[in-house]
Amino acid sequence: NYQQENVCQLLITKFKDVADDEGRETSIDIEVTEDLSTIFESRDLTSITVTMIEAFEYLTYPASYEIRQLLYEKKNPYPGLFRLLDHNSSDVVLHAIKTIVSILNGGLGTTNDEEQNPHFQSVEECGGIQKLFSLFQTTSDKTIRDKAAVSMGRLFKARPIQDKEMQQSIISHLKPITSDVDEWTRSQSILAIQYLAQNEDNYTEIMKGFDPLAVIQDLRLPIIGNEEERKQIQHKKNLDCVLLQLIIYKVEDDNTILQNLIEAGIIEVLLYFFESQDLNMISVASVKIFDKIQSSAKTQIEQLKIEKKYYPGILRLLRSSDLNVLNDANNFIANDFAIGADQAQDAIPNPLFEEISECGGIEIIFDLFQRNLDKNTRNNSANLLIMLFVNQEFSNELMRKEIIHHFINPLINTNNDKQEINNWDLKQIAKVVGNHAEILKDDFIAQAIQAMSNNSKSFLFEFLENIVDAEQNSHFQSVEEFGGIQKLFTLFQTTSVKDIKDKIAVSLGRLYKARPIQDKEMQQSIISHLKSITSDVDEWTRSQSILAIQYLAQNEDNYTEIMKGFDPLAVIQDLRLPIIGNEEERKQIQHKKNLDCVLLQLIIYKVEDDNTILQNLIEAGIIEVLLYFFESQDLNMISVASVKIFDKIQSSAKTQIEQLKIEKKYYPGILRLLRSSDLNVLNDANNFIANDFAIGADQAQDAIPNPLFEEISECGGIEIIFDLLLLLILLGSYRIIGRGRFGTVSSYQEIKTQRIVAIKECDYDTDELISMMNREIEVMKDIIRIIRSSTHQSQFIHVVEPLGFFVNEDEEKAYLVMELCSGGDLRGYIRNLQKMGSEISAQKCWEFASSIVSAVYQLHVSGILHMDLKPENVLLTEDIKVKLADFGLSRKLQQGKDYMTHHGGTKFYLPPELLQIQSVQTGAEGRQLHQKRQQTKAADIWAIGIMLYELLAQHHPFIGNDDESADLSELDVAHRIVTEEAPELPAHYPDSLRKLIKAMLQKDPSRRITAEEILSIPEVAANLGGQ
Repeated sequence: NYQQENVCQLLITKFKDVADDEGRETSIDIEVTEDLSTIFESRDLTSITVTMIEAFEYLTYPASYEIRQLLYEKKNPYPGLFRLLDHNSSDVVLHAIKTIVSILNGGLGTTNDEEQNPHFQSVEECGGIQKLFSLFQTTSDKTIRDKAAVSMGRLFKARPIQDKEMQQSIISHLKPITSDVDEWTRSQSILAIQYLAQNEDNYTEIMKGFDPLAVIQDLRLPIIGNEEERKQIQHKKNLDCVLLQLIIYKVEDDNTILQNLIEAGIIEVLLYFFESQDLNMISVASVKIFDKIQSSAKTQIEQLKIEKKYYPGILRLLRSSDLNVLNDANNFIANDFAIGADQAQDAIPNPLFEEISECGGIEIIFDLFQRNLDKNTRNNSANLLIMLFVNQEFSNELMRKEIIHHFINPLINTNNDKQEINNWDLKQIAKVVGNHAEILKDDFIAQAIQAMSNNSKSFLFEFLENIVDAEQNSHFQSVEEFGGIQKLFTLFQTTSVKDIKDKIAVSLGRLYKARPIQDKEMQQSIISHLKSITSDVDEWTRSQSILAIQYLAQNEDNYTEIMKGFDPLAVIQDLRLPIIGNEEERKQIQHKKNLDCVLLQLIIYKVEDDNTILQNLIEAGIIEVLLYFFESQDLNMISVASVKIFDKIQSSAKTQIEQLKIEKKYYPGILRLLRSSDLNVLNDANNFIANDFAIGADQAQDAIPNPLFEEISECGGIEIIFDLLLLLILLGSYRIIGRGRFGTVSSYQEIKTQRIVAIKECDYDTDELISMMNREIEVMKDIIRIIRSSTHQSQFIHVVEPLGFFVNEDEEKAYLVMELCSGGDLRGYIRNLQKMGSEISAQKCWEFASSIVSAVYQLHVSGILHMDLKPENVLLTEDIKVKLADFGLSRKLQQGKDYMTHHGGTKFYLPPELLQIQSVQTGAEGRQLHQKRQQTKAADIWAIGIMLYELLAQHHPFIGNDDESADLSELDVAHRIVTEEAPELPAHYPDSLRKLIKAMLQKDPSRRITAEEILSIPEVAANLGGQ
């Protein structure tokens, strides 16, 4: 016995208040829980100590539901645990009942929301139900009585309590403890009522005498009287909300009750409730009611915001200690704060700042940050403050210090695995001059450089640039005094990572804008390096190195160093050079031409009041050589500098240009610029020819064409313009809104109809690409036809609708015209959540899940696999409704087959069965035969599971936040997908939602949940409104 006591004490020390599933699983595997269960079943009760049952309790809590279920499956613990309820020691009885409650929760946590508790029969068979009820009736210990009632609620989930005395006693006890002083008792009694209410008979008993519309009057009651009377009033209000939530969620397909409540003033009384109720008596039920109702009461809420009656109640919720209440309250205001932050320009503050400040909101949010309840609330509160204090200093020194360090610590702490770098928030901090001293002290730059090591993805460079930009270089000394300049230059000299070297050179160029680099070695090294990367393969590096040179050139000393050895008139000869030789030699020639243009632009803009150099260049033939340059230079090596030179010179060379137009030597070079991907080049090139086109259009009368038509056609201009969709620019409003693997997507407003559509441009010059585009169109048409024939005309269609299709004259490009989804895509939605420091609500996630699965189900019943589901292919309408897009990889199953040979998809969204190494079999003749991977409908379900996981966790299940900044290879990710389980989702989301995603991410495709099964889940069915 002494040895057993000692082992139990060790178990208590190891597991009490510790989340260690691995250790618990080991204990279960070596039969520790079996041995204890046997002791509880067979040993004399007087010899069973508190230490033994306490050790058993901590093996079940805090543990995951899966561990608790594993313990139950290894050996049924209920016979022994219920036997302990007869123990003479109230401490043993208490720990026994706590253990029963915990294991019962394991049964609930491993089943779907609508299912009954799988442990019910085991409890019933050992007489546990009657023992529990008997204990409930006879005990004088309130804690034991409360836990017994909660246990009964968990046992009878979605199951009628046949014994009416038992039913009435348990329900009538659970109701008053929904306002208990103990947080666990409050929250778990509410859950127990919700479990019981899933059965109609229990629901009727729970709702006896309850009038949902009377809640309005109850919530309006002032909290007055002595302490007991005040408690009773608050309890009535709280219970009203618990019961009202049951009704609202039960009849959510019928908006009648919601509308009646809204008309009766539920929004106003809930806000009053949030302002006046004891914070400990505000359960998540009232907040969920508000969340459910607000989407149907937008007009009322907007009016309350105008009257400044909305935020005080919501902000007070942030004083709660209930993580679910805090999460929902954050979601109620985060979007408003973000919109206000976006509206704040230059020195203008967030338009909400004054109102939030007046009602004490800033202090409430900062207090929440300091309470540090968990990672999520701390990040959310810090983000709210950043959005509020856009363009202005924090209101006190402590707040400035703590919030700044919250965001800059990840830049200097390589071991910080608890917080990711938030670029948007860092940028806002850096924009405010008053924050800089706090940022830069304590050798911040040195620490950040040390932490960065060889990771070029650090935000340090951009962060320092934002500091300098914010001060417009007037506070340059602060960066210099803190040793930032020299430390950056030292890293520039020593690093072997090109990306870091490039970014430091650009950063120093920005830091020394219009300021001399006194250190000659630094000056020469940085300028020399910047010149060398003006033709880099990376677009950002090209453009930013040119800008950095222009910044440095604003100082005479730097300008002299930049121009060393440069002869502007020699540019004429350089630009005439033919591009010949091997690949490296050709690159060098093109780089020299490009750099010549960068430097020549500096000269021309520097001496713009003196036309001498312009005239010399024009007489030397600069116009002709620039046009040759536009025709012959690699398009990616044509920077905007050469185009700006042409733009600057042409007004002084009208005679030469007119002559070149007569000789038909002008348009070919200009038109070729329209093949560039640089928007600045495109804009200037368009300006060079648009006026000529417009004059020609005015000259065209009746049946006479534009006089430029033939010339533009002969030099291939029509095809070039068509490829760019310049014709659409001239006819309507056009902008690029996305890029994918196979082309760009642009929005376009037709002038005639004013309809805005999306146009997808794809290459159309190989059999494979032609087949892919044609298949995408056919699949989209098939889906739309199937959905329209099987649904009501007014029903929303969750698939992007094709509106037209055409190819260009050379049949090299294809254009698919589709309806426009102006809400962006799911990837953008997730990024916006991250930017706001917000989380998606469970209800919104259910809406997304329901819409996506409904659309995929339509594909699957029609024998179509999407095969490339990912957030980028889930588009959103203006009101955030889902539409599936990109059916280029989709395939139709052959008759009688439920699979097809794997054709592709996006690797991180492929299921394990498509990423595993292909098995090899030996054929009849001894040859090795590779078994082809089979893609089934289950692959689409896996991809949806990944997307829903990303919505909740805001990162890929197999790529953590830390991994995103690390060099994690595709092979590493694929290995994780095949061999590892996805980490647990945040616990505050409903079990049903987390279980659904887990069922979608089942490794075995034959056991993976199907679209049809998902549609039968109550939350999904409710969101689809019976579709």
